Order: sequence, then C-alpha cells, then structure tokens
Amino acid sequence: MLSEKVIRDPVHGYIHLNNLEANIINTKIFLRLQHIKQSPTAYLTYPSHYVNRFVHSLGVMELSGKIAFYVLENSPTTVVNKFLNKCKNDFAIDRENIKEVFIQTAKLAGLLHDLGHPPFSHQGESALSKDDILKLYNDDSDFPSFVTAKGGKLPKFHEFSTHCLIRDNEELHQLLTTGFNYKSLLLKIFVTVHPLV
Repeated sequence: MLSEKVIRDPVHGYIHLNNLEANIINTKIFLRLQHIKQSPTAYLTYPSHYVNRFVHSLGVMELSGKIAFYVLENSPTTVVNKFLNKCKNDFAIDRENIKEVFIQTAKLAGLLHDLGHPPFSHQGESALSKDDILKLYNDDSDFPSFVTAKGGKLPKFHEFSTHCLIRDNEELHQLLTTGFNYKSLLLKIFVTVHPLV
C-alpha cells in the first residue's frame, strides 16, 4: 500500500500512514489518546518526557509494520510460505495478497493496542479494583475467553477495553470492515495474545 500521509517524528524519523491508518487516527476514539500521557507523572520530574498515547501508538504502528515486513523479507522462503499458509487457514483469509494483509494487520494492531487506556493511563487503571473490573465486564460474552487467554488471570482494564472498543466502536467498524475485514483479525489477536503495554 502506498503512503497517503507522512508524519515527522523525533524518534522514528518519518511515520508513513496509508488512507486507512490516516482515517483511523482521525476518529474520536483514537484522538482521545492525545490527552492520555504515556507516563502520567514522569513529566513532573522530567519535563521533556511529555509523550502521549497517541504519539506512542503511531510509533508502535510504524515499528510493527517494519518488523512484519522484514520478517517476511528476510526469512527463508519455505518458512514464510508455511507461515502465510497457516495464516490463511487459521484466519480464513482467501486472498492473493496475504503478505499485505499480514503487514497491514500488524500495523493496525500496533496502532490500536493502547486504545482502551483510561485517563492517567496505568495509574488510572491501578485505581480500579478487581471488583470494579469484574462489575464492568463480567457480563460481557467475550470476557471469559479473554480471561482464559490470560491463563485464568484477570486482564488489565486497558487490555479488555481495547478489545471492546475495536469490537463495538461504530467509526472503527466502518473503517475496519470496508474492503477487507481487518476487524475480525484484530479481535482474534486481541483475545488470544497479551496486547502490548
């Protein structure tokens, strides 16, 4: 996919976004990450450490895409073909451009991995008790699968919130299901693996 937008970043240099990614970062649910700091109180001691979850997520997206690309390009062809065939089967992808789908899915997972962070990030999350989290999510039909995927442990608030926002947000639904259903792939990823911190 060709880049539609380029963002200059002090850490990553240039972050390249295609049309889908650019539209996602302009959704209300993603834009709220501009107001959630990566390290909520670190800037009080280190004034230059003022990164928000929005900027962090753009960087993770860029790195995820690069890692996915370089893994496919630099691994032995037999390993890549076996992996891509497994992806086709496990995720029911019937597409010729499976490499593009894999790279795009990796980038989207990186971009959206912090979507569920509450105000004050991990500190806001730590203010919620186990009972608070259970009250919020115990009736959700996906919650037991999420707990099972975590080895029976209660997931962090932002982990399951991210899953729920990808599943339920209407703006994201429109973007992630037009042309190709990336939403279904992302929901499988965010249930079966531990989302990035």
